[in-house]
Amino acid sequence: MDGQQHVPSVIGPMARSLSSLTFITRHVIKTALWNADPQLPPVPWRVDTFDAFSKKPLVIGTMLDDGKVRVHPPIERVFKDVVSKLQMAGHEIVEWDISLNEECIAIMVSPHRVY
Repeated sequence: MDGQQHVPSVIGPMARSLSSLTFITRHVIKTALWNADPQLPPVPWRVDTFDAFSKKPLVIGTMLDDGKVRVHPPIERVFKDVVSKLQMAGHEIVEWDISLNEECIAIMVSPHRVY
């Protein structure tokens, strides 16, 4: 969307399994969309890279609350349960530092912003 370069909007696939996500991602990349959109980097599908990274644990950033908006208790409970299960599966969880959120939002909505 024009004017949204600082907050890119994207759509993506939803799937019930990692193999489904891998399938669709591999096929979308094989279409070489960077030939139609110059903002996309020309990165082909690399099986060796996929295989190497798919065996590593993930590093996942979490932010339950942004300092302004809080989630409902049932959502908080599910969120914490998912985080716990990810940690038990060996993934690294990093709590997002929200200390600069308010300043970042002020910059984004400022009529005199320069970046």
